Amino acid sequence: MRLKTSIFLWIFPAAVVPLAALVLIVTTYSESQYTTNVNREVHNSLDSIIGTLDRRLLIERNLVKGLITVPALQRYIPVLDHHLDGKLHPQYVLRTEWINGFLETFQSIMRDLGAVRILDTDGGAVVKVSSKRWSKSQKGEVTELPYVEESIKPGLFYQSLQTLEVWKVGNILYPIQNRDAPIAIKPPLMSAIVPLEHENERIGYFVVDPPLSSLDRILNRSPRLNNASLLIAERNPGDSARDGLVLYDDSEGLRLNGKRDSAGLLKNVYPQLYAEALDQESGFIDDDNSQTRIYFREYNPYPGKLISWVIISRVNLNELYAPFERIRQGVIVSMIIALMISLVLAKFGAGQIATPVSKLAMGLTAYANGTTRKLDVRGSKELRKAGEAFNYMTRKLHRIEQERDQAQKAMVQSAKLVSIGQMAAGIGHEINNPLGNILSLTKLIERELPEDETRLREDVQKVREEADRVSRIVRGILNFARQVPPEKSRIEVKPWLEETLSLVEKEAQKRGVTIRLVANDGLMLDGDRDMLQQAMINLLSNAIHASPENSEIKVSAMAGDSVLQLIVEDNGSGISPKQMSNIYDPFFTTKPVGQGSGLGLSICLGIVERHDGMLELINRKEGGVRATISLLS
Repeated sequence: MRLKTSIFLWIFPAAVVPLAALVLIVTTYSESQYTTNVNREVHNSLDSIIGTLDRRLLIERNLVKGLITVPALQRYIPVLDHHLDGKLHPQYVLRTEWINGFLETFQSIMRDLGAVRILDTDGGAVVKVSSKRWSKSQKGEVTELPYVEESIKPGLFYQSLQTLEVWKVGNILYPIQNRDAPIAIKPPLMSAIVPLEHENERIGYFVVDPPLSSLDRILNRSPRLNNASLLIAERNPGDSARDGLVLYDDSEGLRLNGKRDSAGLLKNVYPQLYAEALDQESGFIDDDNSQTRIYFREYNPYPGKLISWVIISRVNLNELYAPFERIRQGVIVSMIIALMISLVLAKFGAGQIATPVSKLAMGLTAYANGTTRKLDVRGSKELRKAGEAFNYMTRKLHRIEQERDQAQKAMVQSAKLVSIGQMAAGIGHEINNPLGNILSLTKLIERELPEDETRLREDVQKVREEADRVSRIVRGILNFARQVPPEKSRIEVKPWLEETLSLVEKEAQKRGVTIRLVANDGLMLDGDRDMLQQAMINLLSNAIHASPENSEIKVSAMAGDSVLQLIVEDNGSGISPKQMSNIYDPFFTTKPVGQGSGLGLSICLGIVERHDGMLELINRKEGGVRATISLLS
């Protein structure tokens, strides 16, 4: 039960809880990024709506600029001039028909064009074309001049007309004050008005109502990101009655070209937005009461005026964050499920882990007591890996022990070589002097002997030969002791090996052994030519003495990975395991007494090591020995 509890306490807090926390952190971060992206996208959509509206209103202004230049309107200017004097122009009827006919035709082409009026200087409409139909004249209220609409009473509208610059498009609210609509209805947009002039005197006004249907289509077709609803309100600091007037509202079904009786003020619809946010050009606020995020952008549709529109996109916060709430709920449900699964796994895992762990513990105890055995751990992949790791550890430690023993042997060998070398140098120098005297005396004795003293001459010759042999041994001892550093040069391998083989050729022929060289042209190495040649001669000499008669010795050179290998292979009886541990010891030899000094391999090893190389002797499977010198090429 204790192991089961431990496993549960490890699995659930260590895995599930951090994972759940990570998911919640990532969800929160994603929610923040998502909110930032939504804020940017909604504002971009508002910018797109503003851009489309602005292009449409610009088209309207340019259209009005073009209409005031058409010949039909220019021919109607004298009629307005007569109106100014309270008279009818002689061609009033004809020219009125011309302008009405032109405007009817133009409206049939430009179907979104609003009502077009021509006003006199008092603001009375003398021409009106709406919905591709022109209005008939009726007598005015004060004068006998014909009007097509009831005259607008003097007031703010009349004063605003006086502020407009002639022949330039301006914007003024044209009062809705006719038989078709109640006076209380507030017009949604300003009309485009151009003051007309004749002989430097203002004679009337050309008025085009805004393209409400066209603007409604633009707004209706604009995308509503995140199921947002669109609202447009007017910002008019100079007119408290219109400041915050709602022009367009999805939630109320209010359209620019629809019924205006449902239009309210923004301060009544969103008082928080009206109070806090309308001093900014753009941004968003959260309405806690309606759980709505309100994005807004300010847009100036009328150049040169302080009147602006606030384009508003309203997004339901619950709908905006619904995906992330579902993720959080999913995390809670997942944690409950994970809790139940953890309990089941803890019970199952206790049985799967306890037995292999106990087995592993027994193996560790046995290893600590000096018993090495291979463990066969069964169970989960991790436990099997633990068993494999234990087995690997025992093999590794065993190999390290072997390497340590070899290193100790190498240190002992090196120390032995140094001490023997020092001793050999002293002995060699002491022997050399009397040995030279012996050789000199044998030459003198040989000169003094009579010619017929054949036996004595043979005895003296044997003494000289033995002295020469001792001299060669002494030279080997001195060479072994000197440890002379190599004088390196660039050596072409194949010619150098051919020269080396020629030095042992007679010895090989004497023993009936042939030597075969295998080496490619162009191989190069850096080393002391004579010292390396001495090492090769020692290896070849050993191979010749170890090879049976009529056998072959193979000498090869191979290069690879910046290492050059010189290999000597014989077909002798090989080296016994007992001899293998002593082959590099000075004065150790397997040759009969009198045929070897036991210094050959010691000298060879010293030469190779002074070249930072390696010397390796191994028994071949086919029989014989392979001696390999590895040098940097």
